[in-house]
Amino acid sequence: MCSAGYRSTEETISAILPSYLMYTSTVGLNLDTAVQIQNPDREPPRYTRNWTGNNLDFGNLVSPQSSLSQFASPSSEYATASPGIASPGSYENLYEGNDAHHTQDTLLDNIHRLPRTAHSENRISDSLKLEIHFTKDIGEINKKPEFVDPSSYEYKRGDTINGYLLIKNTTPQPIQYEMFVVQFEGIFMVTDPKNHDSKEPVRLHKFLDIFEFFASWTEANVNRLPSDSYDAHACPKMFDPLDGCYTTLSSKRQLEPNLTYKRFFTFKIPNSLLDSECNAHGLSRHIALPPSIGKANDRNINSPFELSESFDDFALPNASNYYGISARFIGRKNKLEERFGAIDIPTTTKELKNANCDQFVVFQELTSCIRLVNNSYIPTDDERSMKMIENRIILNNLILRIKQKIDTGIELVQSIEGLEYDINIDMTKYFTDSELELQKLRQLYKAQTNRSLKTDPNYEAVIPVIKKHLTGGYKHLGAFKVTTPKTTYCMAYIPPEKYRHFPINNLAKTWHLEVPVNISYLCTNSTSSSHYAPHNLIKSITAEFVTLTIKSPKYPIPLEFNHDLIYDDPHNTSTDDPLKHNFIKPFRSYSLELYELLGVLGKQNFRVEKQLVEDIKSIVQLLYKTTDLHVCNIKINGESFNKHTIRWSETGAGLVGASIVVGLNLESLSVKHLLSLPESLKAYNRFNFVPDFQTCYMSRLYHIRLNFTLVNGDVAHIRVPVNIQKL
Repeated sequence: MCSAGYRSTEETISAILPSYLMYTSTVGLNLDTAVQIQNPDREPPRYTRNWTGNNLDFGNLVSPQSSLSQFASPSSEYATASPGIASPGSYENLYEGNDAHHTQDTLLDNIHRLPRTAHSENRISDSLKLEIHFTKDIGEINKKPEFVDPSSYEYKRGDTINGYLLIKNTTPQPIQYEMFVVQFEGIFMVTDPKNHDSKEPVRLHKFLDIFEFFASWTEANVNRLPSDSYDAHACPKMFDPLDGCYTTLSSKRQLEPNLTYKRFFTFKIPNSLLDSECNAHGLSRHIALPPSIGKANDRNINSPFELSESFDDFALPNASNYYGISARFIGRKNKLEERFGAIDIPTTTKELKNANCDQFVVFQELTSCIRLVNNSYIPTDDERSMKMIENRIILNNLILRIKQKIDTGIELVQSIEGLEYDINIDMTKYFTDSELELQKLRQLYKAQTNRSLKTDPNYEAVIPVIKKHLTGGYKHLGAFKVTTPKTTYCMAYIPPEKYRHFPINNLAKTWHLEVPVNISYLCTNSTSSSHYAPHNLIKSITAEFVTLTIKSPKYPIPLEFNHDLIYDDPHNTSTDDPLKHNFIKPFRSYSLELYELLGVLGKQNFRVEKQLVEDIKSIVQLLYKTTDLHVCNIKINGESFNKHTIRWSETGAGLVGASIVVGLNLESLSVKHLLSLPESLKAYNRFNFVPDFQTCYMSRLYHIRLNFTLVNGDVAHIRVPVNIQKL
């Protein structure tokens, strides 16, 4: 129960709706510095409805040459697909918003593209000092703070991040700036896949961006606390008696010589991302806050707290999701050069100029990374089943849309060959963009019959039992079948040791799983040797805990992946690389068919929605990595495996079967195939399994693979899904 004096963040911090002037001087500031800054008395714009169609860009879908080269030499760890990734050091494709329909012109949308003076020899970055301090409570003037170390804390939704920034101009002259922005950011970053030590991002996607109006400089006067009553612009030298730091920034947008400024900030972590984060597809799981994963290996991050983790989270080596509090001073290059000398701008960022050949530069910045792992939403069994059906419908309808487009192209080609050009060749020209979108929606919500949605209640594997002869021949002896009920097993998320501030005994109990399995052997040859008798048939039973990380380097993924969607394909009996066989290869085949039709018909006669093209590109260019960890100390019916632990029973007609329970202790995971592991080497002390998640650009899934090795060396595999949940 809260005390009578307790006040929530909403009650303590004022809520504001920024005016047009405040918006255009901060969040809405355009890259055109001449228009935005030299005309401060600009009027608000008049908004009119302007409907524009999507330009089609089909030429770069997948050419036969580039498509085939993507899998010419796939890596054993993750597929190598280079199309769509900019070369390291190039900002040409840094944001996926470079396409005409995605381009953002505001300064904050392009802040990571701005040149940094820290990368040049100019002295201004060394002359301006920035420090960030985190506090337990909301900062107030003349109130002694209680400091906290964010590098030892794991944040979640609803948590409040409090603190303040110290800014000191160490030069004998004032420093002019155009913007000072403080933000809480969530960023998906891709670095050079050929150089894992590279700190130059080839792609950045900001999926979370919260602007702190109170800490940042704005043209309007904003009182941060209900108790504040002063005008910061009228009294620009308000200071904190505790340390003498000035708490206001002057309306002149300059830092006075040898003065230290203090700016308080407070961020509340939201429950989810904005719906606009998945505008293209509207997938619910894509707007959940993803966990921190991978290493924020960006050279523009100058964090006082080093997140040098000693654990392995099995992220892709060149991709990461990270969160951080960022403070940046942005100035105009020409003005800064007047006082601090020439600023050398990298050639890759010189295009960000206005008509007067001036441009914005970041001349000082500080980012403090934090670790965020959100609490998991635990669906009911019905909700989980409905979501699986929904995912299957979305995939089927995406394939249906592609096939219908291919069929349309084939009909057009046949019309040409049948001399029906005038009647048929122009029919796709008359599809307006709204009609194409309506057709897409009709297909998405096309009614599905119950029969088409029926699924098998079990995961199963069937392999023939074959006796191989030394002379090269073989003899069919029967069939071996393994089944287990379709169940999603759940484990509790356990944070790394440095983030644990509570007992984990109850959480660790969920790492002990029992999987019921039915095995059967149908013997079709009564003369087979005792070597292939049921009690001698199974040589070993092993298990692996498998992590799967999926990444799209450029385009949003149009699907929500789940275990059955990837692994439970009745048309694919291959056990190797199911993501490649079930998704990448088929969609590459579709893309080649469309590409060939485009070559015959031309862009004007063969129209394809831009979104459909990007959806195909996204799946074709997927990168992924799987990691198999061996489960030690496996038990069969509570005992170590031997031929007597399985009690076979005859059911007639040459069929024998048995029911077993496979006991899995996931605390005992090893990268090597060990039969046992010391109790002291707990998996959650060596590895970090973040809760399974999905975004538009990255996914993480888990499953357990059970392996039944027969005496002839053949192996039957079954996979059961595992969800890791933060409770």
